[in-house]
Amino acid sequence: MSELLDRGTCLVESCEGEVIDVSNSHVTLVLEIDGELLEQSYSIEQFMEGRLPEKGDRIGITVQFTKLPPKEHKEYDHPKRKNVVELPMEF
Repeated sequence: MSELLDRGTCLVESCEGEVIDVSNSHVTLVLEIDGELLEQSYSIEQFMEGRLPEKGDRIGITVQFTKLPPKEHKEYDHPKRKNVVELPMEF
């Protein structure tokens, strides 16, 4: 674990789940996170070739947050940023 931290990792989190559906385009899982059930779908293209899970398979997921060096642009100048909401909003 200390090797991961040396590379800028600041959080590693794991959870388990089960594959509940496999279609031509997506794999759907039910994950248990902090006692809550969460349904999550992944595109088939996200899986490594030849490693597509099947319905009923148990799945382990690990998420890793890593600090990266700052980019030269400011966050508000990011070209991919969409759907900016300005507050306060009036309804």
